[in-house]
Amino acid sequence: MTVQTGPMTADIPLEKKILSERLALIAQQIKIILVIVLIISTLTAYTLWSTVPHDMLINWLFLVNFPSLLRIILLFSQKHHTYDLDLLAFFNVFLAAWSGTAWGAVGFFFPLYADPTVMQFLTVVLFGITAGSVPGLSSFVPCYFAFSIPVMGGLAFRHFSYGDEIHISASIFCLIFLLINMAFSLVIQNSMIQSIRLRLEKNELIGKLRQEKDKAISARDAKSSFLAAASHDLRQPLHAMGFFIETLKKEITDEDQSLLLQKVERTSDNLRAQLNDLLDISKIDAGILTPHPTPLSVETIFSALKSEFTPLAQEKNIDLHIVARDLIINSDAHMIERILNNLVSNALRYTKPGGRILVGCRRRGKNIRFEVHDTGIGIPGHLIGHIFAEYYQIANPERDRNKGLGLGLSIVKGMCDLLDHPIEVRSEINKGTSFYVSTPRSHKRPSIPDSLSQHFNLKLETGNIILIDDERDALDAMSTLLENWGHTVVPFEAETEALQYLSHHDFCPDMIITDFRLREMRTGAEAISAINKKLKKSVPAVIITGDTAKDRMLQARKSGHVLLHKPILPAKLRTVINNTLIKAY
Repeated sequence: MTVQTGPMTADIPLEKKILSERLALIAQQIKIILVIVLIISTLTAYTLWSTVPHDMLINWLFLVNFPSLLRIILLFSQKHHTYDLDLLAFFNVFLAAWSGTAWGAVGFFFPLYADPTVMQFLTVVLFGITAGSVPGLSSFVPCYFAFSIPVMGGLAFRHFSYGDEIHISASIFCLIFLLINMAFSLVIQNSMIQSIRLRLEKNELIGKLRQEKDKAISARDAKSSFLAAASHDLRQPLHAMGFFIETLKKEITDEDQSLLLQKVERTSDNLRAQLNDLLDISKIDAGILTPHPTPLSVETIFSALKSEFTPLAQEKNIDLHIVARDLIINSDAHMIERILNNLVSNALRYTKPGGRILVGCRRRGKNIRFEVHDTGIGIPGHLIGHIFAEYYQIANPERDRNKGLGLGLSIVKGMCDLLDHPIEVRSEINKGTSFYVSTPRSHKRPSIPDSLSQHFNLKLETGNIILIDDERDALDAMSTLLENWGHTVVPFEAETEALQYLSHHDFCPDMIITDFRLREMRTGAEAISAINKKLKKSVPAVIITGDTAKDRMLQARKSGHVLLHKPILPAKLRTVINNTLIKAY
C-alpha cells in the first residue's frame, strides 16, 4: 500500500478529484451499510439454521461481515493517512467483490436440498440486496458490478441447476434483473460524476476568483500605500516652497523677478491642486470625510463659481454663462462647492475655444437640481460608466499634467454618494455633455457663508509659538514666515528638543504647531501631550500632516486638535493661527 505523507493538493487533475469524491461517497455510507449487512445476514443465518450445517453458516456469517469491518478500519485510517487513489479504488472493488461473493455463496454453495420455501426466501433476500445496493455503490460502478454480479450469478446458477422450466425462467429473470440494476447504476454514476464535476469546477472557479480578488485587493492596497507615501514625500517640499514664495514676495522688488516668482507660484499652485485631489480621494477611501449639511444659498455658491472660473473661460475663449437663482439648498458647503468646481473645471478642460458652458439649477419637487452643460467633445456611450473611476481620462493618453490626474469626477462621485446627492450624466459625441446633481431644498435661511469664516480677523494677533517639524526645509520656511508675521517662534526638529528647551528656558508658548509624523516613531499628538504635561496646562495646538494613508489620517483626526493638510496656503495658515490665538486670549 502506497501512503502519501501530505494532503491532496490543488494540483491533482480534475478526474482524480472526481474519483476521490466518488470513493468518499461510498465511505460516508459505510457505517449504515455495516448495520444493514449485519442485520440481514443475521436474519438469513437464523432462517437457514435448521437447513445449513452450523459451522458452514458461522463461517459464512463471518465472511459476509468481514468486508464491512475492513471498510470501517480503512475509513478511520484515512483520517490520518492519504492513500494512493488508484490503490484505494482497487481495495473498494476488492471488498465489494468479497462481499458479493459471500452473499452469492448462499445460493450457490449451501446445500438447500429441495426446500422451495427456503429458496423463495433466499431469492427475495438476494433480490433485495442487489436492488438496495444500487444507491450505495453506484457512485463508483466497478464496486457495484463487483458486488452484484456474484450475488445474482450465484442465485441464477442455483435456479438453473434445478432443470425445470420454472427455475430456468427464474434463472433468466435473475440475469435480466441484474442487467437492469447495472444499467440504473451506470445512469446514477453518470449523474453523480456530472454533479461532482460541476461542483468541483465551481469551487475551482470560486478559488480562482478569490485569488484574483486577493491580488486586486493587494494591488489596490499597494497602490494606496505608494500614493500615500509619494503624496507625503511630495507635500513636504511643496509645503516649504509655498512659505518660501510667500517670504520672497516681500523681499523682491524687481518687476522681472516678480513676474518670474509669479510663474513659480502658479506652478506650485498647480501641483498643490493635484496633490489636494489625491488628498480628497484618500479621505473618501478612508471614510473620514463626514458631511455637515447646512442651509446654503445657491446665489452665493454661483457667485464664487463665477469669480473663480470666468477669467479662465475668457482666457480659453469659452462662453461661460452661470445663471444664479435665489434658492436655498441643504448640503455640505465644502463638498457641494468642490463638486460644482470639479464639474465646471472638467467642462472647461474638454470644451474647445469658441464653445459654451451653461451652469444653472432648477426646482424638481423637493429637490434643487444643479446642471452643468457644455459643448465639448462628448463621451462615448460605452465609456460613461468609466468616467467616475479613479485616474481615468478619456482624452488624455499622453497624461498631460495640465489636464489633471483623472481624479476630479471620482471625487465628485464619492462626495455625491456621501451626501446622498444623485448624479446623472448625458452625453453625445461632438455635441457636449451634461451633468445633473440633485440636492434637497431647504426652507431655512443660510448662516454666514463658510467662505467668510476663512478670512482672518482684522485684529492680527501675535504670540509665542513652539514649532516642530522633522523636515529641516519646512521648519526653516515656516519659522521665517511666522517671524515675518510678528510671532516669536522657537523651532525644533524633534519632541525631545522642545522638552529640553522648556526645561532650561522660561518660555511660555501661546500655541503649538507640529507635524504629525515625527522622529523616533512619535506623533504630533504625542508631542503636544508631552509638552502640555511638562507645562502643566493645555496649550492650543495645530497638527499639520502630509499623510494621506487611511490609518494615519484617522489617527490624526482622533487627536482632537486642529488638523491641516500639507501643502498649506500661507493665507489659510495665518487665518488659523490668528483665530486660535484670539480664542486663547
